[in-house]
Amino acid sequence: MKSPIPTWLLVPGPPDTVKKPPSKAKGQLLPFEDLSFENFQRLSVRLLKSLKVVSHCQEFGIPGQGQDGIDLYARTPDDDKLEVWQCKRYIKTKFQPSHIEDAVKLFMDGKFAAGTRKFVIVTSAPTENSSLAKAEIEAAKTLKGVGIEFELIGCSGLTVLLKDHPKIIDDFFQREWVKECCGEHVLKDLEERLTWEEINSFRTELRKLYGGIFEQTDSFISCTDRFSEGSCRAPILAERWVMPTILEKWGSKVARQVVPRLDMPDSPQSLDQEPPESSRPSAYQLTESDLEMSADAFLGEITRGVILGEPGHGKSTLLRMVALDLLSEEPVLQNTAENFGNRLPIWLPFPFLSSMFSQGKSLEEAAVQWLHVKAGSDNLPKLVRKAMRDDRLLLLIDGLDEWSRQEIAQQALTAIQGFLSNHEAACLATARPLGYQRLDPLSGNWRHASIKELSASQQDAMAGKIISGVRADSPRGLQDLEIERFIRTLQGEGALRQIAANPLLLIGLLSLWFQKQSLPQSRLDVCGELVRVLLNQHRMTRAAASESMIGERIKDDLLRDAIARLAFRIH
Repeated sequence: MKSPIPTWLLVPGPPDTVKKPPSKAKGQLLPFEDLSFENFQRLSVRLLKSLKVVSHCQEFGIPGQGQDGIDLYARTPDDDKLEVWQCKRYIKTKFQPSHIEDAVKLFMDGKFAAGTRKFVIVTSAPTENSSLAKAEIEAAKTLKGVGIEFELIGCSGLTVLLKDHPKIIDDFFQREWVKECCGEHVLKDLEERLTWEEINSFRTELRKLYGGIFEQTDSFISCTDRFSEGSCRAPILAERWVMPTILEKWGSKVARQVVPRLDMPDSPQSLDQEPPESSRPSAYQLTESDLEMSADAFLGEITRGVILGEPGHGKSTLLRMVALDLLSEEPVLQNTAENFGNRLPIWLPFPFLSSMFSQGKSLEEAAVQWLHVKAGSDNLPKLVRKAMRDDRLLLLIDGLDEWSRQEIAQQALTAIQGFLSNHEAACLATARPLGYQRLDPLSGNWRHASIKELSASQQDAMAGKIISGVRADSPRGLQDLEIERFIRTLQGEGALRQIAANPLLLIGLLSLWFQKQSLPQSRLDVCGELVRVLLNQHRMTRAAASESMIGERIKDDLLRDAIARLAFRIH
């Protein structure tokens, strides 16, 4: 069964203290012994992913015991069989011939041997002595007998492999090692890249900054009720967030009888292939095929995309969650981490960018300006300025629909498109459909998808997380009883289920619940109470947050749209 790569291996870790290369010696081996076991495993994953498509990962050993490591299973697009890498860092224990013999036996007894083309042992230790060479030959003979190739790669072999990957050397060793292994001419290509130490500071400072700003934006749940003394703690975003569902439309020729798959096909191009004449139905027309998937699945496949959604559907919350998750030490969004884990996420509000572009500022200058105001220090803006030129940049731009003058918004969108056309940066953006449609859409390799309303199970999961977070000091049994009562209340009135399909309105219902331990019985009362919550709580929170983030009060159209949709639903 496929096991995903642990997400902590997919994001940068704290830097190690790596010795510098000798000043006059050439042909030096990279100092793998200076890497922590975590960073040696990260390096192994990066190297194999640069060569193959990694499909499976399995850890073994105990950190610090001298033989910890991971098994990585990879395949090439044109080969159904696996290439298995067993990666080990040997520090306290000398690499012995018995280690090769044991590894081969364990592999042969495992479930993957039958489907494997090549077995590779990768180690941080030297592998050149005669006893290891003999063990390597014997292992190759054993495996050849069952049609499997064998290769042993030690520190010298790893150094040779990494010479073709100067960016990986740059990310795990001092930049002097790039010069040593790859030549001085390569350094010019790395001038705009953040060093390992700079990445660590970038991630740490942005995580702290965004955490504070986003909680100010999102934490408007009223937790005070008649059974509490004072206010309860509102759960933070990561504790209350529920994975949304994404719907992507593909314009393609689809036979009328064919039911579109709910998971993403291996290749979108397969949708463009017409069936053979003999099997083609008589009724054949140009339609749009809807592909439904989790937000994580969608984000795991794209480089640049726009997520559309109606007011309150959680598109901005998704973008904030992506930023915080990628900056965490162990992300929960598996596919997103596999796609973007090595990138440098920078979240920016589109209204602020529009304002800066109208003043003649560049995207880089706007980003630095925004971080300079928010960070309260000079270090983070300097890192962001450099990150904006780094090919690992991931721009997260929130609110392409939030504009008051269409010509200024179009100018800003054109400037963003121009920046991206000259950079290798990835980009994710959010917008409401109507405001986005009034602008010239982003063209090129952009994917567009819509965020769906919450299903009943998603509503229940989100309500459960929020109630458990608010009642964290209560016994688990009491939390479960309250969750059950709230869900029963939603199920008892059909209009409540419809309202709760909007995440913003579901939180509004929970705010009412915490105040009264009940919800209004009539649809009209529900509407009136939710409008009060939206006007008094959400508006003040968004206004304060937008003033903090954008420099101007948020426009009332978001609120009007949400209330209008609420009224329509209840009617």
